[in-house]
Amino acid sequence: MRSPEALAAQALVARGLPVSEVDAAALVVHVEDRQARVGLGNLRRILALSPPEEHEARAAAWARAVQEGLAGQAEQGPWAERLVPRLLAQADPRLWTAPLAPGLHLALALDSPLHQRLLSPFDLPRLGLGLVPARARAVANLRAATPPPAWQGPVATWAVGDGLDAARMLLAGAWERGAAGALAVAPTRDLCRFLPLRAPADLEAVGRLRAGLPDLATAPYPLSSALWWVPSGEGSICAVPHRAEGGRVVLSLPDDLLRRLR
Repeated sequence: MRSPEALAAQALVARGLPVSEVDAAALVVHVEDRQARVGLGNLRRILALSPPEEHEARAAAWARAVQEGLAGQAEQGPWAERLVPRLLAQADPRLWTAPLAPGLHLALALDSPLHQRLLSPFDLPRLGLGLVPARARAVANLRAATPPPAWQGPVATWAVGDGLDAARMLLAGAWERGAAGALAVAPTRDLCRFLPLRAPADLEAVGRLRAGLPDLATAPYPLSSALWWVPSGEGSICAVPHRAEGGRVVLSLPDDLLRRLR
């Protein structure tokens, strides 16, 4: 199976857009007398949701959208179809954000083939966005754009690389049918790992959830070192205090989680 980078470069060159640099995150494309760095996150998400036999056609459609966007001709469609959530470690006065828990804030963005534009407080009334339906639509769009995670035993991982993996933590609690919720980590923008919980015995795997996480001091786009409880339905995301003790992870479980696992 060809890599997203190779498919992207081939599709862009086929449309007359020379590519001079390629890495796992983006390509540098030359358009007339200028160059643009084009992220691959959107294409990675498209390919993850498509069967392999459709990948070349999907890449060609993506390249067409990129070319139109670079030429300023793209028909982006209504805001509701492009609205997605993003998670931030702290509030930013330049952006619209809402606190989810200490150290975790929700932002909204408009997704496009070239970039994701985080919305400011002024964007909401300008676009006619009602806050409650906008948040709900953003999460629904994210759910539709989310492929199944990769499983290693009881632990699941999203690492699509489209800039929305940390935000997929919002889906983790209800991803597995019958789960009370999930314990989750989202150390960087491009990684979410979660452990669905159905019974107290599931908590024994929490060490695997945290094993091998990147060092936030050197990782790109760091978010949080916290362990989060994400309930499946009503209830709020909250941090779960924990410590290493004798080779095990000892948790201080929130009351909501304790009630759900009884």
